[in-house]
Amino acid sequence: TMSLSVHSAIAQDVVEIFTEIYNDPEQFPIHDVGGYSWRGDTATGEHNCGTAIDINANENYQIRDGQIEAGSCWEPGTNPYSIAPDSSVVRIFAEHGWSWGGDAWEWDSDISYGYHDYMHFSYMGGGAVKAQKRNRCCCSGSFFCGFGLLRCLLHRLGHHLGLDEVG
Repeated sequence: TMSLSVHSAIAQDVVEIFTEIYNDPEQFPIHDVGGYSWRGDTATGEHNCGTAIDINANENYQIRDGQIEAGSCWEPGTNPYSIAPDSSVVRIFAEHGWSWGGDAWEWDSDISYGYHDYMHFSYMGGGAVKAQKRNRCCCSGSFFCGFGLLRCLLHRLGHHLGLDEVG
């Protein structure tokens, strides 16, 4: 059994996504997942807000301009744990309003140029029919919130939290 921490506003959606992946005929194998991860007050990523998920990190590397930053490979079609662009995993997340890091920041299909994060999925809200049925979005739809989970929740309720350094 694996555990995964995500923002409470999208938790039910995440359960539905993984249930669909599990029940899909492709039977995509998942051996590790990551979600909410506090990365500091100045971090602006979705993991800080609990609105991002990484799947099979070692087999779905993060690469920038040909330099691997995390993971060790991306071999769709050869490695069963690598996420292919046409996989059920990408399709199911997209149906729920999530983007895939394999092509979300893509400005060139050549992996030796640009940024690709093949393990990464971000909840973007809206877009897909299933996502439009719910108002679950952190930071009023902005995922460049950089607030961390508590600040993100307070911001969604219309409050702003400032931090003072002590000591």
